[in-house]
Amino acid sequence: MKKVFLSLMVFISMITSNCSKSEDNPSTNGTSQETHQKQPQKQPQVQQEPPISSWEYELSPDGKTLVRWKSTTRTTLNMQEHPILSQVTTIGIWAFENCKSLKSITFPSSLTTIKNGAFSKSGLTSVIIPEGITTIEASAFSSCKSLVSASIPKSATSIGNWIFDYCDNLEEVTYAPKIVRGSMLNNLISLKKVNLLEGVTTIDTWAFENCKSLKSITFPSTLTTIKNGAFSKSGLTSIIIPEGITTIEASAFSSCKSLVSASIPKSATSIGDWIFDYCDNLEEVTYAPKIVKGSMLNNLASLKKVNLLEGVTTIGTWAFENCKSLKSITFPSTLTTIKNGAFSKSGLTSIIIPEGITIIESSAFSNCKSLVSASIPKSATSIGDWIFDNCDNLEEVTYAPKIVKENMLNNLASLKKVTLLESVTSINEWAFENSRKLTTVIVKATIPPLLRGENVFRNTSIEHIYVPTSSINAYKTDRVWKNFASKIQAQP
Repeated sequence: MKKVFLSLMVFISMITSNCSKSEDNPSTNGTSQETHQKQPQKQPQVQQEPPISSWEYELSPDGKTLVRWKSTTRTTLNMQEHPILSQVTTIGIWAFENCKSLKSITFPSSLTTIKNGAFSKSGLTSVIIPEGITTIEASAFSSCKSLVSASIPKSATSIGNWIFDYCDNLEEVTYAPKIVRGSMLNNLISLKKVNLLEGVTTIDTWAFENCKSLKSITFPSTLTTIKNGAFSKSGLTSIIIPEGITTIEASAFSSCKSLVSASIPKSATSIGDWIFDYCDNLEEVTYAPKIVKGSMLNNLASLKKVNLLEGVTTIGTWAFENCKSLKSITFPSTLTTIKNGAFSKSGLTSIIIPEGITIIESSAFSNCKSLVSASIPKSATSIGDWIFDNCDNLEEVTYAPKIVKENMLNNLASLKKVTLLESVTSINEWAFENSRKLTTVIVKATIPPLLRGENVFRNTSIEHIYVPTSSINAYKTDRVWKNFASKIQAQP
């Protein structure tokens, strides 16, 4: 009976206690709820990754090759700090392929080789390969879509193809080996910055082709060679190639649609064809090598300014053909030769060729429809045919060589005035034929130049032949000049 009574008392006590707690419960008490809300929330703690376990990796029997990384959750791997992984010399084929969770890795200083596709499709965001590595095989980091930056050391002497292929977000590469391998960094659509370190000597074929985001690059002073198409279709806006380079191969900068200015040093002694082909927005070129190669700068629609530095001796065949925006050019005093058609169809409006030039070949300035005036020096001893052919707006020519060649200034529709300097001794037949607007000829020679035939001024509109005052009689009594006696006057 006592046991029953005691049990009843305990039951009543529990009910009373629970009711009391219910009344004081914060969820039903406004003041208590406010107090609860004001309590600071606990910050989530960053979980440190556990130590590396042996199940996470597979090694070769000798422990030198990491055959396979098995963890699918680890984000950071420091091989250098691990007692076993720090001894690895080779990372095997596809060892980290598809390890999407792996964001960063510290390689061991013992590493010498990264095999084919070792990190392909991994989640790496940055790679710094240590000095000491010698071999990076093909596709080692291909399709790493999160990779933003990479650094390759000088010791990497064997580098395979496409090591960063399809790394669509790779923005910056620091590179130290001697040769930037062909096609190694091409088609990287996000590549913005390339640090070529001192010691790099060669940029290989198509190395940076189609790198549209690459706007500028600083070349090391050790660079000697830029191979075929190395920067073709890249996004470069300006290039300054350093003194010391010797070879620039064909199409090296072709189809760089954003390229505005370029500078080529004197040391570049071997230059291929069409190095700036289809660079439609290239406006200014500074050029120092001895020879401006034929066709090298032709068909550049936007080229406005050319700085030919002292030391340039020859302008090659068709060098500036069809450069319609090129209105003027200053020739260096070292220039000796202008080859066939060098400026044909260009936009030049005036030319003053310096004393010292000896050869001007055929059609050198033909079809320059904007050309208004031209001056040719005494030193030009070899002048080809039709150098001003179809220059329909050429109005004035100053001429100093000894012989005015036949047909050289004929058929010029707008030619109005010709000045023949003291050094002219002979004017060949047909020299001015059919230049129908030619009204004035100034002859500076005191001894009348030899007129080779009576057709020198055929079909022209000669009104005035100005000669030195002291020589008027000599001209009027000359065997052929006397035919123009009524036109001969003293120089004003």
